[in-house]
Amino acid sequence: MTVKSILRLFVASSLAAGLTVLGLAQTHYTLAAITPANSDVKQLEVTGVSTNDTLVGNCIKGEYPGNYIYLRIAGIEQFDVIPDGTQLDQFGSQMYLQFTYACGVNNCGTVVGFCPQPDTNALYVDEFNRQTVGFVLQDGVFQGTIAAPSPYSTFATGVNDSGTICGYYEDETYVLHGFTYKNKKFTMTDYRAVDGSETQLAGINNNGTVVGTAFVPVGDGSFNTVPFLMHKKDTVTLTLPPDLVQTTATCINVNDQVGGWTVTTEQPDRIQGFVNSNGVYTVIDATPVATAAVESRGNGPYSLVQTATTVTGINNNGVAVGFVDATFTDADHNQAIVEINFTATPG
Repeated sequence: MTVKSILRLFVASSLAAGLTVLGLAQTHYTLAAITPANSDVKQLEVTGVSTNDTLVGNCIKGEYPGNYIYLRIAGIEQFDVIPDGTQLDQFGSQMYLQFTYACGVNNCGTVVGFCPQPDTNALYVDEFNRQTVGFVLQDGVFQGTIAAPSPYSTFATGVNDSGTICGYYEDETYVLHGFTYKNKKFTMTDYRAVDGSETQLAGINNNGTVVGTAFVPVGDGSFNTVPFLMHKKDTVTLTLPPDLVQTTATCINVNDQVGGWTVTTEQPDRIQGFVNSNGVYTVIDATPVATAAVESRGNGPYSLVQTATTVTGINNNGVAVGFVDATFTDADHNQAIVEINFTATPG
């Protein structure tokens, strides 16, 4: 979930996936759907997982038009909103923050994300025209917001167990810069390998290594993406197969395993998730999970039209989480859209 590229419930059985296309050893993952226990939950997007399997994400619950922060701790679901963050729309009715988004969770119960500035009384406007700040929750309790030294938006995206937060912000020219934040101190952290590039930091592990994506201008107003690891002493571009384009890194664990999403030159209209384990690149394709879900509805057979898998989080045990959006047509040529969250467990 970014300014240029925002991170983009139902199967009882699990399916296998995992294809190594770079490296020496094949990695096998078992995929299983994440099913909310609360039937009022809609449009759930899981964005992070801790080593003790706490899940964090975002959802709509019931009929109220706003995002809830979704937490599942020891199997118990919890729903949070940012306090004092209600807005008045043009009709004068109260509404929850439309664009509150939880991004990451550590192993100590700390959740970070971003939301519109809570103390503003501005009328409802779209996401990109409202000032955005980072926020911190501890064990589901709101701790406050953080804002980079810029008059524009701040996005908190990851946090490690020492409480160091990473993210990115917009400057006055709407250029993206990375940062880390600890003890109320911001450290600006940009990808500097290519002049003119913009930086989006997505996650930080307990060694202080940050993962992110650089947006490198190509001269026609568009960008190429360069995923990277930023260690304390150097910055390393992520090793990826040569046929990948527009790759975005979204998460990292203590073993420098990185997750994210990409497209290939062979299938440029199909988004696939991945886990990169120190040079071993494994495709995470959750289309089988979506297919099982849609076929359970009956009225098949179904034909796949489009699918997109995104890996959004990975814990220190190597368990990844994410979501898949897939479109099918049924036997009567009606369109069926499936949105499924999943865990991907190695071994």
